[in-house]
Amino acid sequence: MGGSQSVSWDHDQDSLTEPGKKSVISSPLDGVDPDALFNAFEKYVRAGKTATGKEAKFEMEDMDDKRVLVLQRFTIPEIFGGGDFATRTVYKFDQAKRKLEASLTIGDVYWERKVINTTGHLLIHADPTRIEFHSDQYAFRASGKFLRGLLEPVVKAMDLNVELHVEQPSIKDEGKTSVVTDVITPGDVTPENFMQKFKEALIEHRGGVELPDGTVAEDRSGILEIWKSFAKHEFEADRSFIYEYGVDETFTVLRHINHLQVHKDPFRLEAWTENLEARFASEPEAKFLQDWAEKVLTCMKEESG
Repeated sequence: MGGSQSVSWDHDQDSLTEPGKKSVISSPLDGVDPDALFNAFEKYVRAGKTATGKEAKFEMEDMDDKRVLVLQRFTIPEIFGGGDFATRTVYKFDQAKRKLEASLTIGDVYWERKVINTTGHLLIHADPTRIEFHSDQYAFRASGKFLRGLLEPVVKAMDLNVELHVEQPSIKDEGKTSVVTDVITPGDVTPENFMQKFKEALIEHRGGVELPDGTVAEDRSGILEIWKSFAKHEFEADRSFIYEYGVDETFTVLRHINHLQVHKDPFRLEAWTENLEARFASEPEAKFLQDWAEKVLTCMKEESG
């Protein structure tokens, strides 16, 4: 059953239920009962099998009979400043519709603020049995530990002995928050040459690769052990845009943009993340669904004998 058959996981397909929108859709799962498959997904989650094995802490809590909260706390590598951060995923099960929703929040502060980063939507169709999946990402501004962890090692590599403070009042945008440094005393690095020095540090200390158009591509997978991460840096005189592509090593599907701003009087740095509102059903979503579904199908096969 399931695990022994060849199944395709096709991304950017026309949704079977939402005209004009795209989803990841599996080929028919011959011999797999759709209700049994949905129950197997729920059982997989409730059994704690969504753990990656890389967590410093993994906890589960039944919120009610239809929702489960999964907490995963990860250690931030020392190269990114150390400490830890948490992800919380609320899984919601609708057996009547064979629909599963997984709403992800990254960071303790954003959980307290009731911010949701993304919601994954999984739907199991019948006649034939097929799985449909997409992820909705919500627009919001972030300025927490994760962004500080990405920037701090590069700033330190530039011999700038300055602290980066999270969730601070923005210098540039009143009423918003940013990662903000203390005042920097100009020396070898000045407001005028900061971006050039930052670019050189990315290449020398982070393995960045300069492209013909002057941007720098960065593959953090070797140092960010928790998951893959690919980014492209674009530079202007007093600011840079860091285009984040997540696990997409083709640098095709943009997920969010990190902004780094240089202030001159006094010399300070300010950074924030702009999360883009979008529906994703591309290759990374297809790989995610395939990995998850194949594990669930394998469990079904093992339990059926």
